[in-house]
Amino acid sequence: MVAQVLAWQIGVMEEETVTRQTLKGKAIQRSLISDIEQLHDHRAGLVRNSEALLELLGASGLCLHTREGITTLGATPPEPAIESLVNLVRWSDDGGLFQTDRLSTILPEAAAYADVASGVLAVPLSRTPPRRVMLWFRPEVAQTVYWAGNPDKPVSTESGELRLSPRKSFAAWTEETRGRAIPWQPHEIAAAVEIRDLVIDVILRNTEKLERVNSQLARSNEELESFAHVASHDIKEPLRHIEAFAGMLGESIRPSGDERLGVLVNGIESSSRRLRNLINDLAEFSQLGQRAKPLAPASLQDIALEVIADLHQRISEAAAIVDVAPLPQVNCDRNQLRQVLQNLVSNAIKYRHPRRPCRIHIFAEDRLEESYRGDGSKAAVARICVSDNGIGFDPKYADQIFEPFQRLHGPDEYEGSGIGLAICRKIVQRHGGQVGVDTIPNVGSTFWFTLETPPQSDAPSPVQATS
Repeated sequence: MVAQVLAWQIGVMEEETVTRQTLKGKAIQRSLISDIEQLHDHRAGLVRNSEALLELLGASGLCLHTREGITTLGATPPEPAIESLVNLVRWSDDGGLFQTDRLSTILPEAAAYADVASGVLAVPLSRTPPRRVMLWFRPEVAQTVYWAGNPDKPVSTESGELRLSPRKSFAAWTEETRGRAIPWQPHEIAAAVEIRDLVIDVILRNTEKLERVNSQLARSNEELESFAHVASHDIKEPLRHIEAFAGMLGESIRPSGDERLGVLVNGIESSSRRLRNLINDLAEFSQLGQRAKPLAPASLQDIALEVIADLHQRISEAAAIVDVAPLPQVNCDRNQLRQVLQNLVSNAIKYRHPRRPCRIHIFAEDRLEESYRGDGSKAAVARICVSDNGIGFDPKYADQIFEPFQRLHGPDEYEGSGIGLAICRKIVQRHGGQVGVDTIPNVGSTFWFTLETPPQSDAPSPVQATS
């Protein structure tokens, strides 16, 4: 009867503990939801509630691993070790919940950080790559076990055979176990799953909001592109009349020799040309998405040589020297990439230094970078550079010049609408790459962009073109 009453009391105490933990978990979840909605970031909400979350699961550390980065709370292993743990969770049998209180028996290298992560509880936040994972950590708890004698029975050899024999001593014998954490209890695992479900729900809600906003932005962009196309078409007609009238007016006043009227007419013609160029650039900028073609492997070497041939007259007039180093194969829209190189080479000619010969060098950097695709896998990318020895500019404007209508010089100093580099950036971003510039005033500039290279692409033949 005493044993039954004791067992009943133990069961009541366990149920009471689970109930307290459940109520505490619900309170933490309410606080977490409130903070996430207030901060608009689930990671920031986890950081704000870090102490309560660690106490809830009796953990010493917590890690949120996502494509955006690694967020750690409390005592956690180093980032390389976390990456190994995440890979272990990803390749587990069921690809779902993972828990252990003896990590070093599964991952031998984990013995190096057993003091912070002998116990691991991992709950995936997504099932599609790139996967998000939440990991909880517990340190090892060294335990000393007292035995009434050595638990390993002595073995003796008789007639060449190994035989078990009775223990010869029953003296107290101790054994210390290491590399083991306090086991995860069912109610603690359930609490972690509830936190996981809450975070997933927040992520899904935010994703739905982003999808709605993106859909609205897409419609707005389509409307703006249509408006720009129609507006440019409607403005061109009266502009042609203005240019024709200005030409006729110039011819009629030229015999009179009136310089004041001549200056006014020249101003009308100059403004008309700038407006026509601006309208053409706006129309081109608005139609980039509609004219786009699927990306396909293409020889960047051939595209660069075509650009040099197209600009041959301007290159000759500027007495410029253009060198094209061997360039790789890339995945691209050939026509759009040709436009990027043409804009960059044209700018290098336009902004050449007046006191030295213009030299332009097109090349691909030897090093390859790695970038993530949309599915979380990695792809090799090449960095393409167009370098010149022109006037350069202050590096603090390196980001500003890729914005539409941003000019560092007045319209009377250099021709252009200030939208060419914005077109380049839009095209490169559509290809999944990045664009930038390294520049030094009065020394020159190197504009660069990155493009994905197709797998197992053949190396280009070492062709070098000079114009």
